[in-house]
Amino acid sequence: ASFIKTADDRFVLKRISAIERKHMLGTARKYFEHMGKVYHRDRLKRLRSALVKILGFYKVSITKPSTGFGYSREDVSYFVLMENLFYGHEDISIVYDLKGSRRNRYQQTKGAVQLDENLIEMLQAEQGPGLFVTESSKERLNICIHNDTVMLSKINVMDYSLLVGVDEKRQQLVIGIIDYIRQYTLDKQVEYVVKSSRVMGGKASKQPTIVPTQDYKQRFRQAMQHYFFVIPTKPSPWMMLLGNYQTLVTTPLKQELTRCLKGSQGAKDDSEAATSPQSS
Repeated sequence: ASFIKTADDRFVLKRISAIERKHMLGTARKYFEHMGKVYHRDRLKRLRSALVKILGFYKVSITKPSTGFGYSREDVSYFVLMENLFYGHEDISIVYDLKGSRRNRYQQTKGAVQLDENLIEMLQAEQGPGLFVTESSKERLNICIHNDTVMLSKINVMDYSLLVGVDEKRQQLVIGIIDYIRQYTLDKQVEYVVKSSRVMGGKASKQPTIVPTQDYKQRFRQAMQHYFFVIPTKPSPWMMLLGNYQTLVTTPLKQELTRCLKGSQGAKDDSEAATSPQSS
């Protein structure tokens, strides 16, 4: 897919295929119903969501001069206008595109958008900034992911991603769900069967990125639970739970916890926490 940003950096124009256009038109009503709950007039009834908002859908037709046979040709393109998740954040040091899959999800190019396996490799090597959030922020993120994946599974959508930008200057994580247009149709079912049979390569122990909608939802939720680490907002023993085992935290995590605890001693509420997800 090709992307174009507006001059003021506020919006992103994404070119989509004719198939994606068809899917989008078929699910538009459910999407607007979902967003209507997100922006309910009663603040107490508003639904939390992490979807990067779609603001418009456009068809662009370009008619080319007629050929020698007297026929003109029309080139048609379809575009979706979305908010730029990172608008106002000029110091994003690293961006992750996370789907919850570990098959063919490794980015070789440094400086490019990193994928699931890059994040896992970084965490295992104890290098680079981890995805640390406060307990309340993790709870809000879980609620957003739950609400959005319920809606997306109902309209048979999969292959969406959680886009995460690390703003080290502000000590924030900027988070939003993107690419939630593609439905699990016959062509994707065939792709799933072929890749599951390892005809197109991939390790047998790794599930294909494209899986049935319900499976995608569950895998996505479970992966996001493991990708984000909770930091305490008040002093506590240097211990954390990993599965059913209690282990000492690693040195980089301990240093991060120490820094965050020092910064939170004078904090009055969660809005002043070191890192927080964008849940709008």
